[in-house]
Amino acid sequence: MLERLARHGAPALAAGIFLGLALPELAAALRPLLVPAIAVSFVVALARVDPGRLRALARTPRTTLPLLSWLLLGAPALVMFVTERPEVPPALGDALLLHAAAPPVMASSALALLLGLEVELAVLATTAATLLAPLTLALVVHAAGIEVAVAAPELALRLALLLAVCGLLGAWLRRRLGPLGLLAHARRLDGAAVAGLLVFAVAVMDGVRGRLAADPGAFLGLLAAAFALNLGLQLAGALLFAHHGRRTALTVGLLSGNTNLGLVMAGLADVAPPTLALYVALAQFPVYLLPALLLPLCRRLLDDGDG
Repeated sequence: MLERLARHGAPALAAGIFLGLALPELAAALRPLLVPAIAVSFVVALARVDPGRLRALARTPRTTLPLLSWLLLGAPALVMFVTERPEVPPALGDALLLHAAAPPVMASSALALLLGLEVELAVLATTAATLLAPLTLALVVHAAGIEVAVAAPELALRLALLLAVCGLLGAWLRRRLGPLGLLAHARRLDGAAVAGLLVFAVAVMDGVRGRLAADPGAFLGLLAAAFALNLGLQLAGALLFAHHGRRTALTVGLLSGNTNLGLVMAGLADVAPPTLALYVALAQFPVYLLPALLLPLCRRLLDDGDG
């Protein structure tokens, strides 16, 4: 089953979103597994990462520093410029800005694995951006004048603990299996990562069906905005880093558009505005649907380019 999931990872994740909508009781039942499900995919990605490649990336600030600057400051600055237009409602503008300011999703490494992109770069950027996000999010929120409660110190502590646990489990799994074991069980490990993402995809849809019935117009408008921003940030990130080669550029695009809005919700606790709360749920649609749609394009670009 895990091997089959690995072979059909992208469409399986896309199906998970609609499964959560079709079976709201299942989504509600899986809701407590949101964080563990993401952690499973992150642990698998960490176990599959080459430590030497990760250390080499960390020692190349010419790539990592511009990348982190773009992800945490450049992208929200670009979105802030666009959303200052009078036709953009303030509540929507705030949601779009927080989308851009959030770090990459914890599952970005697993998504990079599915798409054949730079897993090590995705792990490094996601880990560093997540640890820095409480500070940069507070800076962006203050600069934009968004009135929300972001508990940066407490949030940073929780994130550091989560990353530390995932890192230890990933290192243990890597030592336990060894290089040959990792190679032999690669498909099953990939399937386990997909399974974790699938559980998250179903669970995150808890309550969304009721919101669709209550206000379909707002639902569709926010959904369109989430897709547009995700694709726009992916394109902008890929173009900015195109000189690093296609594989790196596509990885940066993946990290740019697919951001961890769940992290934002964790910081806001129960004070998140209704528009933002709905947008966070709907922003998961492009995260899980676009990989399946973009996979053929990624393969063609990597096959035709320098990889």
